[in-house]
Amino acid sequence: LGDFNATTENPAVKQLLESGLFTDHGKKQMRTFNGWSADLLPGLRIDHILTSASLKMGKVSVHSNGNPAASDHHPVLLTLTR
Repeated sequence: LGDFNATTENPAVKQLLESGLFTDHGKKQMRTFNGWSADLLPGLRIDHILTSASLKMGKVSVHSNGNPAASDHHPVLLTLTR
């Protein structure tokens, strides 16, 4: 996981995602950089949680960090299911 400051369109992130070594559970894209705004907006993430490719059942969600925003990045949460 990390604050890569790179979207899923970035060549380095794309290489990670296409390597087959990791699962990206964040199919629905939401912007994680918020510029100190509480609003959640559609867009490309720059903060990522990738798991081992063996973990298939999970969901990434992005949450508002309050108004006023406590950080310039929204929290990213991974929920795993069995």
